[in-house]
Amino acid sequence: MQLLTVDEFSEYIQKNRSVQRYSSSQETKGSHPFWALPRERIDADLHGIYTKLSEILKGIPTGDRELAHLLRTIHKVPQIKRSSDLNIGLVGAQGAGKSMFLSALFDMEGISWSGADGEACTRTVVKFAYFAPNSTSTESESFYAEIKFLDNRKIEEMIREHVKDLKHYQEDVDGSDDDEPRVAQSYEQDEADKRRHDTAREIFTVLFGSEKEFMHYWMSHPTKEFMHFCKLKCLEAMKECGVPDGRNSCIRSGNDAHELMGKIKHFLADVKGVECLWPLVDHVTIRFDHELLKYGAVIIDVPGSGDTNLSRARHVEEIKDTADIVLVFADTLRIASDNSAIDTVQSCVVSRGRDKVKFVATKIDALLKNDLNNCGGETYDHIRNLVQDAGEKARASEDDGDAIKALQLGQYITYLERQLLLRYSTARAAKISSTLAGKLGGRGGADSVKVFHISANNYLEWQSKPMISFRDQPPLPPECTNIPAIRQYLFGLLSPRNFDDVAYHLYNFLPNYLQKIERAINESDRDADLGSLAQEFDRRMDELIKDHLSQAKQLFQKILENTLLKVCADTAVYQKQVDAKLCNEICKFRSPTFNKLMKNRGTLPPKASKAKGLENGCSYNRDFSNIIAPAILKWASTYVDRMQPMRQSLIELAAVMGHTVLSMLNMSSANVMVVERAKKKWKPYRMALKVKMEVLMDEFEKIHKNAVIGGTMEDGRQNCLVATITDQHFDATLDAELPQNSGCHSAKRKNQETRIKFQKRTLTERFSGPNSYFVDDVFKIFYDSSSKNIDNLLDEHFQRIRDIMEQYSASLKDELPITYKVEQGGIDVRADIARAFPKFEKMVADLQKELPNQTRAQDDGTMYLTDMDGASTLATIYAQLSRKRKQGAQDNAKAKVKKERC
Repeated sequence: MQLLTVDEFSEYIQKNRSVQRYSSSQETKGSHPFWALPRERIDADLHGIYTKLSEILKGIPTGDRELAHLLRTIHKVPQIKRSSDLNIGLVGAQGAGKSMFLSALFDMEGISWSGADGEACTRTVVKFAYFAPNSTSTESESFYAEIKFLDNRKIEEMIREHVKDLKHYQEDVDGSDDDEPRVAQSYEQDEADKRRHDTAREIFTVLFGSEKEFMHYWMSHPTKEFMHFCKLKCLEAMKECGVPDGRNSCIRSGNDAHELMGKIKHFLADVKGVECLWPLVDHVTIRFDHELLKYGAVIIDVPGSGDTNLSRARHVEEIKDTADIVLVFADTLRIASDNSAIDTVQSCVVSRGRDKVKFVATKIDALLKNDLNNCGGETYDHIRNLVQDAGEKARASEDDGDAIKALQLGQYITYLERQLLLRYSTARAAKISSTLAGKLGGRGGADSVKVFHISANNYLEWQSKPMISFRDQPPLPPECTNIPAIRQYLFGLLSPRNFDDVAYHLYNFLPNYLQKIERAINESDRDADLGSLAQEFDRRMDELIKDHLSQAKQLFQKILENTLLKVCADTAVYQKQVDAKLCNEICKFRSPTFNKLMKNRGTLPPKASKAKGLENGCSYNRDFSNIIAPAILKWASTYVDRMQPMRQSLIELAAVMGHTVLSMLNMSSANVMVVERAKKKWKPYRMALKVKMEVLMDEFEKIHKNAVIGGTMEDGRQNCLVATITDQHFDATLDAELPQNSGCHSAKRKNQETRIKFQKRTLTERFSGPNSYFVDDVFKIFYDSSSKNIDNLLDEHFQRIRDIMEQYSASLKDELPITYKVEQGGIDVRADIARAFPKFEKMVADLQKELPNQTRAQDDGTMYLTDMDGASTLATIYAQLSRKRKQGAQDNAKAKVKKERC
């Protein structure tokens, strides 16, 4: 960044006196070959094939099922099937700049309510997804929003939380503890309790229509009845929004972002004078046309930490878990010391890996008082000297009456001040990146979490007017705001997925469709024997898949049970540590502190309590997780070791299934030509089986990793294994009703024990009573959830294998002779298709040539059994591979000992 001299600036200002607004269409999307594809030509040719063939097929006679199938499926020719969407989560505290970033990312002010209103207030999860204008509607609106409400279970949890906040805040104010006076607590906790109380009152006031009506129900009905009324009010509110019966969502639309936002703002945030229904909303999906969204990105804007309702906070965590890539936002002025943001990054790194987490420092042009004046260094001093010198020359020019020269020098001073800010921002960004790299534990380079330093406000200023004069030009050039860099990063994530989608469509779908056309116009390629082959294949494969699925479930469950049994032998040791934590810590606190812990489910932030030992906050979920973590890690190590042969075992199982199919074809009564044709058609499906098994193990390893993270609370999130138990224990303890002596006269009835002693006894019994043993419950839930996840995963992937088999069977049935008489109209249509068919083939071949270095999977014979000694079930394959692995380990150990002795 070399500074311009006064003379050089004179030429510069002539070219930049007024510049056009910045357009993101000028940006490059990266070097991936996908962006070099002639996408417009591909789309045009695909639509050309579709249009021509559609015209020919319009006149097919009724009852010609073959041609009707071609017509029914022809819409798939121009529609390239896309991979699943890439979910990109935006995470950060309120006011971190996410909403402004969204407006900059999409080149569209007003697309986020916070960005439109100028306040950080979004309270609902908002997803941004693609909608092609007028693709499904004749209406003019091009912006749509689907508002999905919480289901009944989550609404009930949310209401229960707010009732608890309201009830226990009032108890604290009334000082209703029966054995100890309420002690002073920290200002921070008082404010947090008050916010929760005020939020609860606000929401109930909205539900009941007025505070008077809400207080009437609250004061005149028991808690359970009040909650029932609240649920009815929630259903009424949803119905008034136009939610159809049996559904939990409604639609809003608009011609532009501002119009749409005006219609949905009360679903997103607090808006004065409007009944705000955001507490009932699961998430809002906003759809419109944008390149990022078109190519498969779904942007998920996660609310900041302003919502103190625990059930909603947990719900937000669940949605955040669906993000494949996470961008963590923090304000530049405090990012290096923002422990919350740093902890969020570390948590996301644990669950996703460093390459899928990015840190975003916002407002890089923001300055504290005298920042620029205090920055020292040769470069800054040089710029200041130039500013001072130019100022003196400008004043001299004014004295001489040379207004033009004075104006140019004034513009030069503006240029220098902008350069000073640019250099300061760049240097500060480099320093912050270095500091964060050390805090985040990376080894540097590619191993560190990348930090994007952005200024969304500066970027939007470059788009504020069609032409921007030098005086109004923002201090940072568009590329230095790093909004284009983030866009390029996201396009880089999307490009390989889109390239693979195009390649699959051109190399797989279109050739298969052409084969169907060719069979329709060429009767000689049909053979009735293929029908008997297909029927036999269906029968054998249905039995085979059921059998192998059952074997897989049994083997996976057996390994899970055996490895957990070794850990469960030490549960008494872990339970003893849990009991010590309860008796020596939690139950030692006085009544107000104990109830505060129960109310907050064992977790308090720093400064929330003045009680001894809680000054820096606490998380008993983390403490309990730390107690059982050695057991979980011990299990994980054993489990990984036992599962190591499984990947190759599943690949060999795919080979067994492929071998079974080939054997069945060889043993069929069909003639040799039919069998050879069926074998040739089987090759790509056989390779697909291997791929499915590889993907199965990839998904299994992800489930295993998440189970370990949830069990150890390694990522620090409250949605962890022990929380599924402790939440219930803490809530039940807080809500426990104190029993009374039934033998006493009602007027003289006394409590058997004080309320706080009863609560502490209740908590202890729930953790280690005769019917509950906390550590056992933890491992039972761990086993049940792991077992369920494994079964679901196997069901899902074996269904995909079944789909492969059904596709192969359908390909055989497609070549059966027509069993009905083809009418003259059908003959004429087939003749027209035959004349156009060579052109279709050439167009597809030409399109395939547009894909560079595209290779199709070749049959390399690796799917045949090699040295499995006739093993035909997953259990026998796994057993043989396990023995070979153990024998290999023993041989290596013997060789090592022999070498050391020599």
